[in-house]
Amino acid sequence: MDGNVGFFSLSDTSAINQLNRTAATLADRQQFDSAHRLIQQAIVLSQDANYALGRTQAESNLARIYYMKGDYVRSLKFGLSSLHLAEQLNDKAEIAHCKNLVGLVHLVRGAQQLALQEFLYAAELNKTVGNDRRLAANYFNAGLAYSELGQTERAKEEFVKSKDFCEARGILHIAAMSTNRLAEVYFKQEQLDSALFFYRSVLENRRYQSDWENSFAHTGIAACLYGKGQYGESLQHAEKGLELAEKLHTKWDARQALTIGYRSSEALGDYKRAFSYLLRQKAYSDSLLNEDKNLALDSLHLAYERTVNESLKKENEIALQELKISKLLAGIAGLFLLFFVSVSILIYRNARRTKTLNTELAVQSASLAHQKQQLKEQNQVIMEQNQRLNELNETKDYLLSIISHDVRAPFASIIGILDILSNLELPVSEIRRLQEELYGQSFTALAMVNNLLYWAQSQQKGFSTDLVEINLSQKVEEILGVLGRLAEDKQIAILHASRKNAFILADGDQVNIILQNILGNAIKFTRPGGTIRIGYQTDEQSVSIRIMDDGIGMSEETVQQLLSDEESQVSTAGTANESGVGLGMMLVKRFIDKNGATLHIESGKEQGSTFTVTFKRASNTYF
Repeated sequence: MDGNVGFFSLSDTSAINQLNRTAATLADRQQFDSAHRLIQQAIVLSQDANYALGRTQAESNLARIYYMKGDYVRSLKFGLSSLHLAEQLNDKAEIAHCKNLVGLVHLVRGAQQLALQEFLYAAELNKTVGNDRRLAANYFNAGLAYSELGQTERAKEEFVKSKDFCEARGILHIAAMSTNRLAEVYFKQEQLDSALFFYRSVLENRRYQSDWENSFAHTGIAACLYGKGQYGESLQHAEKGLELAEKLHTKWDARQALTIGYRSSEALGDYKRAFSYLLRQKAYSDSLLNEDKNLALDSLHLAYERTVNESLKKENEIALQELKISKLLAGIAGLFLLFFVSVSILIYRNARRTKTLNTELAVQSASLAHQKQQLKEQNQVIMEQNQRLNELNETKDYLLSIISHDVRAPFASIIGILDILSNLELPVSEIRRLQEELYGQSFTALAMVNNLLYWAQSQQKGFSTDLVEINLSQKVEEILGVLGRLAEDKQIAILHASRKNAFILADGDQVNIILQNILGNAIKFTRPGGTIRIGYQTDEQSVSIRIMDDGIGMSEETVQQLLSDEESQVSTAGTANESGVGLGMMLVKRFIDKNGATLHIESGKEQGSTFTVTFKRASNTYF
């Protein structure tokens, strides 16, 4: 066991368990580098064999090594990771072991109350699994925590419990440690004779001897004898404690022995020796001060790590809420699709009855105009009442309120028009006007439902983008063939500078949504009699389309909101009070990202708007 251990090629659990046991033994002998190599091998083999318990034990070994090396940040990191794995396995023995490790880190950094909670929890688990050795350590560590909290009587109880428990079961090293700490508690209570009795029992124990515990006992005896005024004997024990502490490189014990030696020498009048002890004590104090500073920095780092973990927990809660909203949207979109199909069937049936129902249209026209005015006023009131909610938990309520109004409105108009067509006789010109109105409302409803469907689909894990070669100019012509009627109704001129060589690499359906929403917004926010211009620019790598209108424009704040990474809905009534669900630009931004394109917006209040979308150029495009 000299640390020169070769790589294990086996991937079964027995090999992993052997690696972890060997690493723990090497760590006890402070052969940290060799132990660390074996732990890394155990982690790799555990991953290959899908052996969660092996990974748990490996990480707890890492936490223990870093604790022994004084790297408390890393010790806590691996201790918490190992604890998480153990809790997933519901392995009580490993949970108790990890809890004890985490408690030790808390104890070193001064969080005694947190440490005490971990030790007591670990003790209850170790009682359940029957691990006496680790239970003894839990009792001892709890005594340390009570002692540092100033609860000396509780500390005394825990040390006595640990001492008696260990002596009965032959756990001699923890028994010696508990005896020394019990003596220390009596010393703090100024019960010097009791303290001397327990310190001396450690030195006189024939069953177990340890330089570490003997150093602690000699220094404790020296302090008791100094308190009783027996300076000569105090000096002798201080020198023995110092000798063992320097052999073990335990700075704190060496400083304590030097302090008692200095005071005893001074009391005996040996000022030369006292001065020598004082200088050496000062050197150890300076060294420990630096370590205390590092420990303080580690404590700050640990506090930061805890804050980050809390932040991640909040982010996970937000992600779960977003998933719920996505499912809700998908369900709503499905319901509206079903409703739209039903309305389409109704339109088809009523169209066959149009010729026989024209006589009743004249009487119903006035009523329809009145109903439309009332509906328009009601819509305006509802739109003013809808407020954008800032918290994610309220987003679904926001979407439902807008959808329930904006999607229902065109369907209500459609049903009203069909009711008129089925009950009145009207001149052909009036019938055509109503048919145009029916077409516009149907197109608006279809666009809204399409946006909802695409948004719901884009929220699912299976959503994908199929990049193909597309003639961008031809695609614009197709969309203008649909949107042209809306522009004609508002007497808006659309000037399209078609470009034959505007071939791009993108998803056809997603390009449709991008162009439909941008062109639809241009028509929506351009006043009657306005102009919309569409142009192109190409180079070796890209093809850009510019859509310019002389409409009402946007403020800089609105532009920044549209371009932000946040999925914020921006829904504003158009110049003819056109409505929307506020998902259009969210889809535009998402599909632009999906297709590797970019969006640039130039606008100002009453200065019109220019939207420039730049796509990747297809290979056969020339310029």
